[in-house]
Amino acid sequence: MTGNLPHASIPTSSESLVQARAWTRFPSDEMPRVAVRCAGHDVPLAVCDESYGGIGVLAPNWLRLNVNDAIELEYYGAPIHGTVRFVLPHDETQRRVGIEWTRRPSAT
Repeated sequence: MTGNLPHASIPTSSESLVQARAWTRFPSDEMPRVAVRCAGHDVPLAVCDESYGGIGVLAPNWLRLNVNDAIELEYYGAPIHGTVRFVLPHDETQRRVGIEWTRRPSAT
């Protein structure tokens, strides 16, 4: 699923935040490959885009993720830590969440 930003002639501050990234984004059309740990369960998330510095995902509205939350995800089968950088409405059931990687998985 490829995430699309709303089209507007002048970007809103939220859209500018989504666009402000240190790394180039690569759209993703694949099935979820990432899960976040919530109440003892892994919740799969659809990936919108990926970059070397983080990912954009679509999260269900009931999953409470807030800006600056430190989270642990499973990404391609390995644990990785990140920080939520933005949360924006996507549709009636999902929110778009930007996650910056903060710690790489340990080598085993």
